[in-house]
Amino acid sequence: HVVQAKRHALQHGCLEALLENWNREVVSATEGAAFAVTGDRLTVGVGAACWDDEAMPVIDLTADRLALTEAPLRTADLLAADEVFI
Repeated sequence: HVVQAKRHALQHGCLEALLENWNREVVSATEGAAFAVTGDRLTVGVGAACWDDEAMPVIDLTADRLALTEAPLRTADLLAADEVFI
């Protein structure tokens, strides 16, 4: 499904695609974890496959400035966030 999502994104002029679970919660992106920053909070989706060697530096670098929250992320949450990054 990741390869298909990446192909679909590229065909539509995007470099990245967000992956959702059956509950329509964003759990990751095709190239890594998806994070949302709102105020002083860094949020990663529940059950997200982001606790890996690539995402942990982001979490470590922001630990002293942003409170980490694992919570459901939906498209509306990403649109309302101050910053979204992968």
